[in-house]
Amino acid sequence: MPRPSRLADIKLLALDVDGVLTDGGLYFGEHGEALKRFNSLDGYGIATLAKAGVTIVWITNNANPLVKPRAEKLGVSDVMVGVLDKRAALQEALARFGVAPEAAAYMGDDLLDLEAMSLAGFAAAPPNASEPIRRAAHYVTTAFGGDGAVREVCDLILKAKAGPPRAVGVIPVRWASTRLPGKPLADIGGLPMIVRVWRQAKQSRLTEVVVAADDQRIVEACRAHECPAGLTSPAHQSGTDRVAEAARSLEADIVVNIQGDEPLLDPAVIDLVVSVFDDDPAADIVTAMRRIDDPADLANPNIVKVAAAADGRALYFSRAPIPYARSGKTTEPIHFRHVGIYAFRRASLFRFSELAPSPLELAESLEQLRALEHGMRVLVRETAYESIGVDTPDDLERVRMIVARQENGG
Repeated sequence: MPRPSRLADIKLLALDVDGVLTDGGLYFGEHGEALKRFNSLDGYGIATLAKAGVTIVWITNNANPLVKPRAEKLGVSDVMVGVLDKRAALQEALARFGVAPEAAAYMGDDLLDLEAMSLAGFAAAPPNASEPIRRAAHYVTTAFGGDGAVREVCDLILKAKAGPPRAVGVIPVRWASTRLPGKPLADIGGLPMIVRVWRQAKQSRLTEVVVAADDQRIVEACRAHECPAGLTSPAHQSGTDRVAEAARSLEADIVVNIQGDEPLLDPAVIDLVVSVFDDDPAADIVTAMRRIDDPADLANPNIVKVAAAADGRALYFSRAPIPYARSGKTTEPIHFRHVGIYAFRRASLFRFSELAPSPLELAESLEQLRALEHGMRVLVRETAYESIGVDTPDDLERVRMIVARQENGG
């Protein structure tokens, strides 16, 4: 499928009925009358979207007489029943309402919907759709067909039309460090390191940035500098789990996991990863990468490499030098290092944190592989930002010298 259109630009939503608006079943009332079960959540979503100016069209191969009365109650603009060629039906609807294909969304669940989905600028499917349909969709709902799936898509479109998603940042930190105990509070030019990270992150487009700590000493130091901070469970095995706990109490569409040991963080890299969600409603996670210029970095297992597709999808992360340039024929840059910042769609963050560690993740000790192994859509964007993490006393002294030069006008 091509890259999805901006949801804010959608002017027409076309829907299949059975398996999407209903569960596909046929029910009978107490007097033997045939009934279809429509979900009230879906109905509310359709009615609200129609009031917002989006044209709603139902295209179904089912000729059941119960479909049209339900559509009329919701303000659906057109109902096309008994349709076998759904692409042609969608083309007809687009022409009738004067809408370009890229400004249309289509939601289906079976093979008859495939061609129509490929025509629309945005394609969605419920999780109980056939496998080829799920693969072709730009977005797969969490709710099942007939049980709120359409409402979920309507809400996505309405949110996009309301403006950019609300993005917040969470900085997960812990007191323990083998080489630098109490690292978050290491003094850098008169400020704790964690406070410097927070101040840098606050210069981005994020509406809120908080610290999620495992120790009260970190919380108190942050609050002394008016930096919002809270305690999270000391049992978390990863920073992402700590971010997920903190995010449950935050109002946000996008949650950015910000490394707590990068006091020279460039706010622009936060804006870069968050901006991807403005245009890609199917993205689960967005992260960053930087070109590798030094061959020694390529061979260093402590520097994580990433291989990406032409559309920006992450293909693999590894500590090994990937890809292996056997032929040497390419003239394009192919070697990139991963820059460890993660922006999650809120629901994707919670889903990720509930997944068990995966085989590739355990083999490479890279938790981002868990997302790839479970089919999550992970996107990477190139940046020139060179992150400088503080892991050792030497790193700390290097950062102190850089900050001193910056603050003295050097």
